[in-house]
Amino acid sequence: MVKLGVSPSLLCKLMAGEGSRHMTAQPQDLPASVPPAPEKSLRAIRTALVTPQDREAFDAGLRAVLDEVRVSLDLSVLNAFVHRW
Repeated sequence: MVKLGVSPSLLCKLMAGEGSRHMTAQPQDLPASVPPAPEKSLRAIRTALVTPQDREAFDAGLRAVLDEVRVSLDLSVLNAFVHRW
């Protein structure tokens, strides 16, 4: 038998859910000081690029990465590309 170090009455209350906050799968609002995480899709990254030079560099890099993925069938190269941008 395991001793919990909790009084039987408190244990009963906890098991019944009294006096405790229930967990929920509902989303909670983030504090205002924490900005939302940026989206990590290729479209979102390209849309966020302001200068034509950045978009051209992104497009050229993406073409090269996709060519490599077609040959190697290794998606880690694409994942690394997304993280770099």
